[in-house]
Amino acid sequence: RRYHNWKKGDEPDEIKGMDDRQVLSYQNEVMQQQDKSAEVLSSALGRIKTVGQRLGDELDEHAILLNDLNDETHKTTRNIERQNRRMDKLIKQARVPLSLCAIICLVIVLVVILVLVLKFLVFK
Repeated sequence: RRYHNWKKGDEPDEIKGMDDRQVLSYQNEVMQQQDKSAEVLSSALGRIKTVGQRLGDELDEHAILLNDLNDETHKTTRNIERQNRRMDKLIKQARVPLSLCAIICLVIVLVVILVLVLKFLVFK
C-alpha cells in the first residue's frame, strides 16, 4: 500500500528513491522537528506576551502618575494665579497711601522752602 499520491518522478528531492516505510519515517522526523520548532516559537511568543503585558502595566502606572502630576500642576497653577491676584490687589492698595504720603511730603517740603524764601527775603 502507498502512503502518498506522488507519481514517479514528481516526489520531492528529499524522498526520491525511498520506499513507503522510509517516507513515513522521514515524515515523522519532519513532524517532530516541526513540533520542536513550534514549541520553541510558542515559548518565545509566551515570553513576548509576558513582556508586552509588563510593558502595558508599566504604561498604565505611568499614565496614572502623569495624570496625578497634571492634577497637581493645575492646582499649583490655580494657587499661583490666586496669589498673583492678591499681590495685584495689595499693590493697588499700597499705591493710594503711598501717593498720599508723597503728596504730604511734597507739601511739607514746599512749606519749608516757602518759609526759607520768606526768611531770606525779610532779612535781606
